[in-house]
Amino acid sequence: MKLARSGITLYIAEMVGAVLSFVGILYFARELGASILGVFFLFQALTGVFSMVSNLGIRAGISKRMSEGKKPGEFLSSGILLKLGVLLLVVLVIELGSSYINEYVGVQIAGLVIITVIFRDLGHLLVHVLRGELRVSESALLLFVNKVVWIGVAVVLISMEYELYGLVYGVIVGLVAKTLVGLYLVSTTPTLPSMEAASSIWQYSKYTIIPSIDTYAHNWTDVLIMGIFLSSAAVGAYEIAWRIIGPIFLLTSSISSTVFPQISAWDAEGESDRIERIIPKALTPALILIIPAFFGAALLSFEALSLLFGTEFGAAALALPILIAGLIPRAFRSIAGKTLEGIDKPQFVNRASIVDIVANVVLNAILIWQIGLVGAAIATSLSYTLGALLRWYYLRQYLTLQIPYRELGWCITSAVGMFTAVGLLQQTIVVDTTVRLFALVSVGIVVYGAIILIYAPLRRTIVQQTSRMIRTTP
Repeated sequence: MKLARSGITLYIAEMVGAVLSFVGILYFARELGASILGVFFLFQALTGVFSMVSNLGIRAGISKRMSEGKKPGEFLSSGILLKLGVLLLVVLVIELGSSYINEYVGVQIAGLVIITVIFRDLGHLLVHVLRGELRVSESALLLFVNKVVWIGVAVVLISMEYELYGLVYGVIVGLVAKTLVGLYLVSTTPTLPSMEAASSIWQYSKYTIIPSIDTYAHNWTDVLIMGIFLSSAAVGAYEIAWRIIGPIFLLTSSISSTVFPQISAWDAEGESDRIERIIPKALTPALILIIPAFFGAALLSFEALSLLFGTEFGAAALALPILIAGLIPRAFRSIAGKTLEGIDKPQFVNRASIVDIVANVVLNAILIWQIGLVGAAIATSLSYTLGALLRWYYLRQYLTLQIPYRELGWCITSAVGMFTAVGLLQQTIVVDTTVRLFALVSVGIVVYGAIILIYAPLRRTIVQQTSRMIRTTP
């Protein structure tokens, strides 16, 4: 199945990139400490927010219209013109507010924020263009190149004692590389733009503005608010916890990214029954790694943070399992939201996202002020839950939805078995070295995998997907 093959390819590319990113962050944490990393994460949060504003849902609109297969060149050129206009306004705003930006971050960095926002916007646009061409697996190459280059350049510059600026320069070079590779891969040739095409993109994009803001809001609102109330060291510890859970959510994000263009194509052909069948098939793999990760973090979060990154990062030990728990509703939220967009009902994602954003900002402001790091984790997870419930409710108005309760129940049973086995070992083994930590994690993986494979439906699915992965891997 082409859809599954694309998902597997995307997941492999993103997982390799995530491993490299994790190794890089591990190196940066040990070399620079929580305070410098905290300043860097504030820089990333700001560039993320400005990129969010420069997007205005236009990238999703371009991808959607191109995936429909009609006049892709015209939609591409018209979308580019829309993007450039908004991007120029954002750059002007950053320039005018440069002194405030420098004061908030604590270093002279506004000029680098402008450069980062420009290339980040261009790189993301090219990813969406490839997805609009239904070349999801090839779009993964851009994400992979970006991570490899920025980690590599940053490691070299930090070894030359560039510290914070080594990280920032690495990000910029990685984004430039991503843009160049994207320009090479895109096959659609822009044609003369038209008001009709621009209007069509905007008619779709205007409903995805809020959802696109929603994505960045959940990624960076907590960090930005923590920058007001807490120290840069606290920001660094919390964001490291986020970086740990990133690879856990990769399978879910790969599934969502792969499903959207295909659902869009099926919707255009009136094949709603195929859409209804793919959703339950997507849910189990979307959650199969998140469920055991929560149970594992409940046992070993402090050891993982303090042994791998340093004792000061152990401050986020309680926040880590809470953030992982929030990935469960986030998976439902992601798949339901992408499906609504794919069936051309972005207005309902828009409504749910407005609630998401308000809840996320208010909860983070209150809970970070009251209980710090843990409050940020609770606020983010609660807003994900609310967003998932709303999106699922709206989607049920158009499709008959089924949740694979038996498969997900077996995943939970397997995770409980893993939790019990690792917990018993933890009573006899003092986890005071990375070797012992990885030994316990390995035991957990083996136990979880063994119990999962006992259940025949899951075993068949895993064998089938593994076979596809082997056949499609070069």
